Amino acid sequence: MLDALPWGVLQPSTECGPGLVGTVARLRNIELRIHGGGALPGAHEVGALVVLGEMPSACGLLAEAIDADVPVLALGAGARLLARALGARVDDVPGGEACVAPVYLTDEGCADRVLGRAPSPFDALHRGRGGYDLPAGALALADSAVDPAPAFRFRRAYGVPFHLETDAEVATHCDGCPLGFPTRASLGAGVAVLDAFARLGSPFVASW
Repeated sequence: MLDALPWGVLQPSTECGPGLVGTVARLRNIELRIHGGGALPGAHEVGALVVLGEMPSACGLLAEAIDADVPVLALGAGARLLARALGARVDDVPGGEACVAPVYLTDEGCADRVLGRAPSPFDALHRGRGGYDLPAGALALADSAVDPAPAFRFRRAYGVPFHLETDAEVATHCDGCPLGFPTRASLGAGVAVLDAFARLGSPFVASW
């Protein structure tokens, strides 16, 4: 089970907490271990990996986690890192301005047991970090007019280019985040998806 081991959270910038990831972890009594750099955990030491930023040194860890069937959730710029770890082409561009825009689930996304817990469409925070090709063998789950690449799933690894983890604290530390965001609806979508991710390791849920 995911809650039998701590989650490894890769978060290069630690000026604020992990947002709704921390909220769901507290609700499910899951320990979070934040890694802002330096030594990284081994895939066998964590129940899941959550990537909240682009940490190039973690590409090998992500590949190891995928091979070991450890669930991975890579948000924002972390989705680019996951795509790179899976061998996809990634655009190297500076970050753009933050904005809020609707996300639309694909048919595969609506059927997905994690992203499919969100309504379609729902509003999310985007930070324009550049695009990537869909990794070979991955399923496109969601897209948005302001993101040049889709959210995707490869086995039990999720690349999500928008920020599902945004709560009031994350918004405060995000330059350009529109006033009034997050909304109750966006918080509900984020919690629903993150809670579904937390249940991937339940003995009552079959592996992919």
